[in-house]
Amino acid sequence: MGRQANYTAPEWAVNLSDTGQPRLAFGFPSQDARHSKSGWKTARIRLMALERLHVRAPEFPLVQWLNCGDPPTLAGCRGNVVLIDVWDFTSTCCLAVLPTLRDWHERYAEAGLAILGVHTPQFAFARDVPAVRRAVGRLGVCWPVALDNDQAIRALLTNLVRPTVDLVDRAGYVRFRLEGECGYVELEEALRSLLQEPPGPAAPLPERSAVREASSDATCRRRPPEFQAESVGNGPLPEDKTITLAMPASRPQGAFYLAGEWRLAQRGLTLVGGPGEVMLPFEASSVHVVAANGDKPPLETPEPAWVEVELDGRPVPDGCYGADLLSRQGATWLPIVSARDYALALSLPAGSHELRLRAVSPGTTFYAFSFPASFDSLPAERSDPC
Repeated sequence: MGRQANYTAPEWAVNLSDTGQPRLAFGFPSQDARHSKSGWKTARIRLMALERLHVRAPEFPLVQWLNCGDPPTLAGCRGNVVLIDVWDFTSTCCLAVLPTLRDWHERYAEAGLAILGVHTPQFAFARDVPAVRRAVGRLGVCWPVALDNDQAIRALLTNLVRPTVDLVDRAGYVRFRLEGECGYVELEEALRSLLQEPPGPAAPLPERSAVREASSDATCRRRPPEFQAESVGNGPLPEDKTITLAMPASRPQGAFYLAGEWRLAQRGLTLVGGPGEVMLPFEASSVHVVAANGDKPPLETPEPAWVEVELDGRPVPDGCYGADLLSRQGATWLPIVSARDYALALSLPAGSHELRLRAVSPGTTFYAFSFPASFDSLPAERSDPC
């Protein structure tokens, strides 16, 4: 067995291999389990203190890239510390960490950090190149982004969780991995450690960033898993067939419920005709929805589909407005223009709630409901050029 890397592991790091043997299979769960048994997402940070010949970062396959001319390669990044961010613009967990990555891009680039994004969509509409390009611009993502529509890069990285960040050292070896939306304070220490390894940073290291993560209250409170089409409580819905549903009187948590004419296609629930309702009982501090105005391209429309939003039988109260809600004529409304994640409510008091969505425009499509932790800083949209 060859010589291991000569460096001191920080106290917070965890050796990837319990046996001390090098391996590239990172030992993830057999399914995309983004939630622990307690119901909230956990962050795991790993130290690849392994024989370097066994953990060189795999070179990317040929895919389309955004935000660059010639496609970057890991070989071409040698001499830099590379942060690989596997993400999806429809994932609230991925969106929550973007402000931190934007800060690090500006803070550490001169010291030798290069960030590469790998966009791995979970929904078919998120494979649309113009949709990803709009999201990249809207979210202020300034670094190169690979369009991993076939999940090829994700498979090479043995990645099962979004978001996942890998740190690759200056010689091209994977040294650290973080899964989930928390743990970025520790990850920054790992990043600074790699930047200071020989030959040292290209410029003096700046001060540490003020990384803001989920509050302890929001993290400790139980959160439901993400709900998609299979979580329709008065379903299931047959694929590509229109079905008329009535709202059940009893609506226990752990599902959402539909009324009206709906069709399931490509993992999206589309209102076919007339008004339709969605009722979502839940217990969490915030709620988001992935939605679109139509289930086929173009995925951005000049006129929005308006959805009335109520919380616990009344308009969403002041102080709990999601960033995408508007108030009109004493009601709260969600205007859906493009296919993306929308913030409906935040900073909700502890306890059980029920969200009601009333859609009136045929073609309104819902893909997923999620319940992110409350962050001090949400990923504000950016329109300024990088």
